[in-house]
Amino acid sequence: MIHWLLRYKPDDTGVSSVTDLYMDGTLVARGGAIQNAYPGERNGYLKIGIYKWNWDARQSDVEERTMYYGNIEVLKRVEPR
Repeated sequence: MIHWLLRYKPDDTGVSSVTDLYMDGTLVARGGAIQNAYPGERNGYLKIGIYKWNWDARQSDVEERTMYYGNIEVLKRVEPR
């Protein structure tokens, strides 16, 4: 089993944003000091799904979509500014 950890702190300016992804305790992706929320958004949320950018523009050639995931834990929620 693989353990994933996402550290996410939304910030629409990028000044205090955090987007770090760990796999089994090893950092595998870091977003850096970049915007990671829509302008004015103060209530980031977790959304899990399969993303295909052009599903709304043309008919998909994919007949089946399957995604597997385990338990999700929110370790700490920081109230928006």
